[in-house]
Amino acid sequence: MELADLAFKTAKSVGKPGERYGALRSAANTYSELGLYDKAIDATKALGDYDRVQFNAVAEVGAHAQRKGRLDAVTQIVRTIQTTPLKENEELRVKALVAIARTGAEQGRSAEARKLLLSIKSLVESLEATENTPEIWKNFAVAFAEAGNIRGALQQIPRIKEPYFITQALINIGTFCAKKRLTFNEGDLTVLNEVVKADLPPELQPGRLNNEAGWEIPSLAQARMLRPPELQRTRDQSIQLYFTYYEPEVETFIKLPFPSRRKPKPEEATWVSEGLKVRLIEERVINGHKFCYKLDVEQMFHDKVTGFPKYTNHSETLLYYDEDGDGKFETLEEGLDYFARGHIPTWVLEK
Repeated sequence: MELADLAFKTAKSVGKPGERYGALRSAANTYSELGLYDKAIDATKALGDYDRVQFNAVAEVGAHAQRKGRLDAVTQIVRTIQTTPLKENEELRVKALVAIARTGAEQGRSAEARKLLLSIKSLVESLEATENTPEIWKNFAVAFAEAGNIRGALQQIPRIKEPYFITQALINIGTFCAKKRLTFNEGDLTVLNEVVKADLPPELQPGRLNNEAGWEIPSLAQARMLRPPELQRTRDQSIQLYFTYYEPEVETFIKLPFPSRRKPKPEEATWVSEGLKVRLIEERVINGHKFCYKLDVEQMFHDKVTGFPKYTNHSETLLYYDEDGDGKFETLEEGLDYFARGHIPTWVLEK
């Protein structure tokens, strides 16, 4: 434990945010492995005001406690997630709690999982719609099924709205039922028929900009590699997909290439945009062919009345593609969700 405490103390003093976040998450994971969940929670709190990283980390700690059967720690972690202030949309809170509920259901604690999901149902229903909420609503629906409430899961489907995630939810629920050999009762089938008959909204299309001369990847020349390339899981084992992450060493702002899809709040009426700040760069390579850069960006503002800087803690993504293998990244595409799966140009798989 003394070594873990020393590692935590050292992690808090790391200067660069990217390295500090990684070190603190490692400290939290170490405390979890030791069963010291109160200290693991403290390590996640030390992540500061970067809500996305903090809530992802505390969800990992909660899932670990679920797998170890430490229900006392799970209760403490859930309470931490429920009471920690958020600067932006409540979606991060919902995402973390759903992850913990799903892990609990996976461990056979279905009743506790259903209780947790029902406790956040009103919060889920009041979420402000963003590019991330369809996937969060999908996971919430699937979590109900995994907790043994099939009808409750199906009733959540219409809220998802986006066809891709509706399809994924139905596939996930159906697959779960097949594996568990569960059958739909009459009430379940009635709800399912209503979902199937409903008119689905048109799928949202990302914005695209083309530049035949090729786009310069913002901040890449002044960025440093955070860690070696990481091999990603793919269904086709012949495809070797690697992600490499870079952190800008020079603060870089770019103009908004696409109108923001985030709805501003009333208190933001006096805010003026200063552009998008580059937070993280992800390089995508398949079988040695570099074909995409994904940028994690955040829109920054200042208040024209007070002059103070303002930010929303709302992350957006931009994708730069080499569409023909000429080494030029001629397509700039809007990322419609945080994970931004994007596409793979044809030439990458043909060579």
